[in-house]
Parts: sequence; C-alpha cells; structure tokens
Amino acid sequence: MKKLLFTLMLLSSFALQAQNFTYNRFFNGGDNSAITLGELAKEVIVQPDGKVISCGYSYDFACNCFHIVMFRVDVCGNIDSTFGTNGTVSYTFEDRNTGLDFLMQANGKIVVVGTQAPSNASSQHNPYIARFLNNGQPDTTFGTMGTTKVIVNPACWEFTHVTEVADGKYLAQNGNYIMRFDSTGAVDLSFGNSGVINYTIPSNVPLVSSWRSVQRSSDKKIISVTAAWLGSGNDMRPLFMCTDTLGQLDSTFGTNGFLLDNNVILPNYQSCHIVLQNDDKILSAHHNAAETEITVARYNTNGSLDTTYGTNGYVNYTAPTSPFRARDVNILSNNNLLVMADAAGLDRQINTFDTNGVMTNSVTFFGNNNYNVSGSSVPLVLHVENDDEIYIVSQTGGTSGMWYISSLTTTPAPTISQNFTSLSANYNLTGTTYQWYLNGNIINGATDSTYTFTQNGVYSVTVTIASGCDYSYSYTVTNTGIANAANLNNIKVSPNPFNDYINISNTTGQLTTLTLFDAAGRTVILETTHEPDYKKQLQQLPKGMYFLTIESGSQSKHIKLLKH
Repeated sequence: MKKLLFTLMLLSSFALQAQNFTYNRFFNGGDNSAITLGELAKEVIVQPDGKVISCGYSYDFACNCFHIVMFRVDVCGNIDSTFGTNGTVSYTFEDRNTGLDFLMQANGKIVVVGTQAPSNASSQHNPYIARFLNNGQPDTTFGTMGTTKVIVNPACWEFTHVTEVADGKYLAQNGNYIMRFDSTGAVDLSFGNSGVINYTIPSNVPLVSSWRSVQRSSDKKIISVTAAWLGSGNDMRPLFMCTDTLGQLDSTFGTNGFLLDNNVILPNYQSCHIVLQNDDKILSAHHNAAETEITVARYNTNGSLDTTYGTNGYVNYTAPTSPFRARDVNILSNNNLLVMADAAGLDRQINTFDTNGVMTNSVTFFGNNNYNVSGSSVPLVLHVENDDEIYIVSQTGGTSGMWYISSLTTTPAPTISQNFTSLSANYNLTGTTYQWYLNGNIINGATDSTYTFTQNGVYSVTVTIASGCDYSYSYTVTNTGIANAANLNNIKVSPNPFNDYINISNTTGQLTTLTLFDAAGRTVILETTHEPDYKKQLQQLPKGMYFLTIESGSQSKHIKLLKH
C-alpha cells in the first residue's frame, strides 16, 4: 500500500511467493472499520492518497427506495469525516437508485452506474450514470444535477460496468447493451445507434443474466462474462464477450466476439468472476451448481482455452465444507490468482493459484473469533494494492446490515522480543518511530526500537510508521534477574531457514518449554522437553515466517525462523 510503504525491501521474494496474508496491524489497529449501511457492497476503491472507499447500494424501508451508498476511511482505517456525512454517502437521484459499479478518476471524482426508477413505477427501471465529487457530494456539472438517466427499449435493464475511455468519455454497459457518454454526462450520439449498441446474443443462448466486465491493458478492449441459461432447468454456462472502445465486437475473439464455455455448469450469474493477467489472458473462477467445488479456468486473448493451465485449462478445487461459494477474484503482479470464497461454518478463505494453476496457499480469515467482524458476515469484494496488501469488504445481510472494511498484509505483525534485560520492537522500517511505556505510563526518553528494563511489569511500545498510522503491543516481564542466562543462551536452533525440521540443542538439560508462533501471532506448537538434543518435525507447516520462544525457569529466548 502506498501509504504504508509496504513495498519496501522487507517484502522479500519469499513473502510474495508465500502470500501468507495476515491482519494489517496499522489499519485500525489490526481490526476492521465498520458502519451500518445495509444491502449490498459492489466495489472498493483505494485513492491515490491511500483513503479507501467501499461502494454499493442499500434499501430503505421508510421510503420504499434504494440509495447509492459509499463509506470512506482514511489511511489508518479511521472513518473519514470529510466525506459525505460522517464518512458516509447515502444518495438517490430518484426514488430508486442502485449503485452497481464505480470508478475513480485521476481528479478524485467518482463515477457510478446502476439502475434508477420512481417508486410508482417499480417495473420501469432505466440505466443511469452519475458523478460525485471527492467529498461525496453530487457533481452538479454532470448531467442533470449530477446524473443522466437513459430511457431505453426494452425498458427494464441496468448498467453493471463503467469504463473511462479517451477524451474523458465513459462507456457504460450491461454486457450486450453498451452506451457512451461525454465528460459532461451527455449521451454521445456519434456512438452506435444514437449512443447505444444492442448486441445480438448467439441464437443458442436464450437468456443471460447481469454481466461482469474488465478492461484489457494492451488494447483497452472490454471482456465481459455472464451466466447464460440454455433453456433447460438450471443449465447455465459462462458466456464471454469482447468489444472494443468503439463498441464493435471483436471478431478474433471466440465466435464473432462471443465464447460459450460448455464445460462449466453454474448456479447463477453471481458465480461468475473474471480478472486479467498482465498479458491479458483471462482468468475466471466459478462455483458449481451444487456449491461443492470452485473451478478456475484460463483463456487466451482470443478466447480459446489455455491448455497449459491446470488440466487442459481448468483447475477444480473441492470445498472443505458445503455450501462453498466464490465471491471475488483479483490478481498479483506475478499473475498469481487470488480467489476469495466463503463456506459453511462461516469460514472465509483466500486461495492462491500460481501461473500453472497450482494452489500454493489457502488463508482462512474472518472466522467467528477474529476481531469484531461478525461471524454471519459475507465477504463480497476483494481488492489488491501493491501486492502486499489487500482490502476486503464484508457485510451482514438486511437493510440494517453492517459493512466491514478490513486490511490484510503479507508483512509480519510487529512483535517484542527479550534478550536478557533488553526488549526489542521487531518492526524496523525506514521512518518508523517508537515510544515505550511501563504499566501504561510513558517512559520519558524511551524512543528507540530497544529498551533496557530494570523492573518487572507490563512493557508496551507504540510503533508509528511513516504514514502516521500506529500500533501498540505489549510484553510482560516477570523476573528481571539474569541468573543462569548464559545457560539458556547456549541453546541453539538449526537449520534456519528450515524445510522439514529443526534441531534444538539444549546443553543445560533443563526442562524447556517450546512455543512456536506463526506470523499472525497464533500458537502452532506448544510442548516441553528436557532432551539435550531435540528434533522437531515441521513438514506440515506452510511456508512462511515463524517465531520460536524458548523458556527455561525464569528465562526466555526468542528466535525468528523462516520455512522455505
């Protein structure tokens, strides 16, 4: 993340390969930012200044209407009171406005598309495009007081994707419908048929649902995917479409711009997720109709299956429990794919697939006991920022549902280690400052990363990084004596880095307690031994960074370990 300077050399190639995400302690103290917004999150945006906006829509029983809703927090995860009203925007241009896709311009303005209709004509839905200022207020220079509603035939449709193209113009579309607007919000009548193109869906596809779209980096062509119903039962298949910024179907893609993948059966359009690699190859993730499996597929730029990926282009991941649903996808700079899913039992996972389709890591987050995120919440939106940090918007259902913005990072959590009478804050980044406390009271002058103590108590340190975000953590000293410390210091651990095991050489022969923590601070091993030479098998542990605490009598020793 730009604001946190997490793209430092501390993020070694190992960290990127492992992608072992844990809670970012410098984003709201490692907790989440939460607010009551209701209904459905659709997007998360990270501004150039590091502020984070979640966007979507909400239903209001009081007026029987929908509102566009947005929620912004600052770089440290605190509610940004300069945005909207106390950090939130709830706005409707008519009685019914859903926000289905959002983009942020370089000037900070926010463009929104969705569907709009008056409450007295609930069946008459029309697409719209709107623009908001960076402070969350409607941009009254755009359209009519901030919005342009389009009357089309057939009537009941919506915009599900918006793209900014050349000359400040916008393409707004719902797959087979696409329109272009100029920078003022006016329909660009030079585009298509008076501003609109209605594509003819292949004749073997009688019905399609809402579309999800992404834009290629090389030629700005737009790739869209939907669940196409083939007319029998729940027989739905992924249907892809490719168009250029002029609205023309790409004849080099699939068959005349369309591709129907008959090898994947879907339950609904919500199971369709796509993202593009750096070379514009298409990665898709879908959960099956039974919600027992996730299928990941990769397609070449012309729509053909990339048979070098997985098995003939596909990877099937069997769910740990059922139902199991793919919620969103994103990609790292090395083209590794992140698939966010949730399962029965309220487990949430981020599964990482490498460029060959091999799942290299699976991280569980947002469990019932993780921070303040409700166990009943559903993760909906996944955003990657600079490889090291991801943002997740999760929410509980209903009109009074809570929205949660959480931040995960590959950077290990800060820790305090003890060496005899010295405490060290293990988070030495450029621009980091420190302040030590004893039993909650500031220790004047104790502003280095290390502190030499002289008495028992609870020592804590507040670490502040360059962005101004801080995190406090503590360590309890129970015995300041250093008798027999030399004996404990003779305990050796090897190899480090390790692969399958570690050897612990304990020449003291004393009863020793061994505690192994992962990078998130979770205990993975706790046992005791008095063997002079102790070998511990660790093949089952995933790759990553670990911290070993060795305790003997009143003494302790802390060692950082790395598993290859």
